[in-house]
Amino acid sequence: MPSALRHTLFIVAPLIAVFAVLPGVYENHLLLFNFVIFLILAQGVNIIYGFTGYLPFGYVGFFGAGAYGFAILVMHYQASAPVAVLAAGLIGVALGLLLTPLLRLSGAYFAIANLAASLAVLHFVANPALENITRGPYGVSLTGTFNPTLAYAAALVVLALTLSAVVFLKNSRFGLALQAVREDAVSASMAGVNVVRMRVIAWLASALVAGLAGGVYAWYVSVFYPDNVFSGDFSIFAIVFALFGGVATISGPIVGVIILYGIYNLIGFTTPQYFQLIYGLLIMGLVLFLPAGLVSLATRRGWHVPFGGFYALDGLSFHVASGEILGLVGPNGSGKTTAINVISGLYAPDGGEVVLDGASIGGVASHKLVHRGINRTFQIPKPFLSLTVRQNIEVALAYGRAEVAPPTMAALLDEYRLADVADRPAADLNNVQQKMLDLVRALATRPRLLLLDELAAGLNPAELDWIAERIKALARSGIAIIVVEHLMGFIEHITDRVIVMNAGKEIFEGKLAVAVQVPQVIEVFLGGEHAA
Repeated sequence: MPSALRHTLFIVAPLIAVFAVLPGVYENHLLLFNFVIFLILAQGVNIIYGFTGYLPFGYVGFFGAGAYGFAILVMHYQASAPVAVLAAGLIGVALGLLLTPLLRLSGAYFAIANLAASLAVLHFVANPALENITRGPYGVSLTGTFNPTLAYAAALVVLALTLSAVVFLKNSRFGLALQAVREDAVSASMAGVNVVRMRVIAWLASALVAGLAGGVYAWYVSVFYPDNVFSGDFSIFAIVFALFGGVATISGPIVGVIILYGIYNLIGFTTPQYFQLIYGLLIMGLVLFLPAGLVSLATRRGWHVPFGGFYALDGLSFHVASGEILGLVGPNGSGKTTAINVISGLYAPDGGEVVLDGASIGGVASHKLVHRGINRTFQIPKPFLSLTVRQNIEVALAYGRAEVAPPTMAALLDEYRLADVADRPAADLNNVQQKMLDLVRALATRPRLLLLDELAAGLNPAELDWIAERIKALARSGIAIIVVEHLMGFIEHITDRVIVMNAGKEIFEGKLAVAVQVPQVIEVFLGGEHAA
């Protein structure tokens, strides 16, 4: 059974069934509705934070915008409640589009800017000058649409759709790519993933969820004020619930809502001082002992749950042909890695050109260069640490060069000695294994130009011989290869020629055996060693 269907049958369907039946046996209908709303919002936070790493402190802005969108359509256009709910979701998306520039920020800067944006939306709708449209600060009354039974049913539909979206993200290649973006945007780009597009899609999907939640909330309560639907409690509770259970999972936010909102309703109203103490202790314990959330207990080991030519750099000019291995050598600071960064799209050249097949590609985004056949490894490996080895490779297989048939997963794992660790998180690998995973991820995108940045560093003599034969085999298959390396014996063994660099310039081109006899090269290397 496909994992997406399995999760739907064993998590989503039972949850919806339980909340559909509960109103018939439990009299506090509003409490059940609030549970459903927080289940929706926690999963909405899960989409943007759990799968991309953006923490939305102002998430309530989308919720409030959805509520007011619903109210305006009902008050001024006599829209039916179901139509107004759908429109509320679209209003959330529209606000998300307007706030898309915030995604250029990261970390605390994004969180604070998002919070400021939500406050701006609050002050906009509460402006007395808009009384004829939004009722300003005086509150909205929609008693004509008051129908808690239908609103509750609509909330369950929104919850089912939201959970289905999270199931898709957790089990699809698209969702895997989002997690790769969260782990390391540069590595995701070098796997062929359009990082900006992925973030925007997740952002808008999250905004859609909150907008729909705001719409059904407005339908249910029918009377509300700006401070109600833009209350920071909605954002904070949704974030805490999601983090407590565990983000980037399906069941984590559900567990968080049921436990924490349950505790809140048991003791939060009658004895708030005890509630705050218990809440604080729970969260502190979580941060200290279970930073990945409560559901991480189920996935701890022992409990495992199955779930080419170019020119680059100022004053530097060279080419490499298909099937050729070119070495870039020189002392530290000579510009070798800078050249690699320019060719792979991480840096845009200030002058000159990088040319591939006669077309200038200088400044082209890394993921687009991957799709045109250029990829690389890094001095310090950049795997997606929380993803398994297999998942790391799956991202690259899915988003690599489309016009070329991909190698098989089994072949890549076997060829580079990763089969035995295929289902382990990349964080568990040793340095050599992470280097091989870096290489395999690049090869999974089907490159025709491969840039190897100190791949051999840290390998023992037997491993050096082993990887040298594989690099030469890759060249025989037609891949052009540029190798940046400090191990001169390794470079001499695998390269057809070398470029010796100093201060970003070429001082020698030819065989390494000849280079080491050139006085200028000898002087540069000795100087570089003394400087280091």
